[in-house]
Amino acid sequence: MATVLIVDDNADICRVLARLVRVAGHQADVAPGGQEALDYLAARVPDLIILDIMMPRVDGMAVLRAVRSNPATADLPVIMFTAAGEGELREHALRQGATGYWVKGSLDLSQLDRHLSTYLAAAG
Repeated sequence: MATVLIVDDNADICRVLARLVRVAGHQADVAPGGQEALDYLAARVPDLIILDIMMPRVDGMAVLRAVRSNPATADLPVIMFTAAGEGELREHALRQGATGYWVKGSLDLSQLDRHLSTYLAAAG
């Protein structure tokens, strides 16, 4: 069983994603913001992060930079999960080291288990 850290300031999104992650057979941990994600990562390392970009105080890009700059988490799969569409922000996130980029509302959540399996398998 893998541990998936879900980072989003929207409690409803966290609740839905956490339920789907658990249905897929994995443990779901939730951080309601970027600072909470950094605090979590200081204490433990999940197998995968689903990370919102647009959050108050510490945004997802800052969390992504912190993850990539830490040797303990540098290779961790990080999927950006955001309302921002496919465009310059997507390219920026991928250049900064995001493993994937999902747009809220366009991801088929019924297929979340398949998406998670793909990223977890690649992480090894």
